[in-house]
Amino acid sequence: LRAVEKDSQNAAARAAYDAASRRVADDYKGRVRAQAAADSLRAADLALEFRGFRGSVAAHGTSLVPDDAYESDETRILGAAARTHYRFGRAALTAKRPKEAWGEFEACRHFDGWADAERLQARALEAATTRVALFPFEDGVRVPGLSQEVAGQVDRELARRGNGAFRFTQMVDPTHLAEIMTVAQANRMTRDDALALGRKVGADRVVVG
Repeated sequence: LRAVEKDSQNAAARAAYDAASRRVADDYKGRVRAQAAADSLRAADLALEFRGFRGSVAAHGTSLVPDDAYESDETRILGAAARTHYRFGRAALTAKRPKEAWGEFEACRHFDGWADAERLQARALEAATTRVALFPFEDGVRVPGLSQEVAGQVDRELARRGNGAFRFTQMVDPTHLAEIMTVAQANRMTRDDALALGRKVGADRVVVG
């Protein structure tokens, strides 16, 4: 592969790469089919890995010999995996375990999807998501502007770190919070004020300190 990447016109390297690719492809097919007899979900993972290999081979200009029988087996294996995770996802939704359901529908879609998995995954995400309102921290040392400065830094850090880490957490837009707070509340937020404002913006949790 490295030789072909260096010089795609190198006939000897191309011939060796083609031959090696066919050997690796045959090995994948045998392992996928053998794994399917023992563990269909692991076989599906291996089948997707093999798909990635085929894509890489094609991207480097090599065509593998078509194998309709294997393609049929792969479609069946991936379909069975998708169906299994879809069933688990439906069960988790019914049992009111939306985070678990979200993961199962994600796995279902990973294996080519199944029925309305995308719609149900969105429903699971909505049920699993907690809306959090983070209010400015009270400045106990009374330094003008300190509370707002700390709040701004916290908001920036949350925005920077939050992608992916807070999959089931949605922070209420701080601009929206600023619009509904009085100056007195921004400087000193009582528990009752925080709860009332949190309800006003539809938050499930409020953070003060």
